[in-house]
Amino acid sequence: MSFDTDFLAFAKDSIETYGAAMTLRKPGASAYNPATGDVAASSTDFAVRGLIESYSEFHVAQGLVKAGDRRIIIAAGSLSVTPQQGDTLILGGQSLLIINVKSDYAGDTPILHTLQVRN
Repeated sequence: MSFDTDFLAFAKDSIETYGAAMTLRKPGASAYNPATGDVAASSTDFAVRGLIESYSEFHVAQGLVKAGDRRIIIAAGSLSVTPQQGDTLILGGQSLLIINVKSDYAGDTPILHTLQVRN
């Protein structure tokens, strides 16, 4: 095994063990129904586990994040897709908008995705 593979497995196992259950919701295409005039939006959900952190008062005071924003760390190996800005994370029945995504790599392999989420 290589360092990349070992680290990917370690990150995934650690977050699976200690992380909270959540759902990543990626928006799909919208469809217009001419009979009703409604627009139906579809989405695809992905179960994932993640570590939840609060940002420090320093980050809020410096204007780097807004009060109430949270940081969610998920293992890249636990998802078949990459989270993107504008996706939604559902945590404890609450929908959180993904504001920013930062991915950490070992070589060319994504290991962790750090999400900034907001109510």
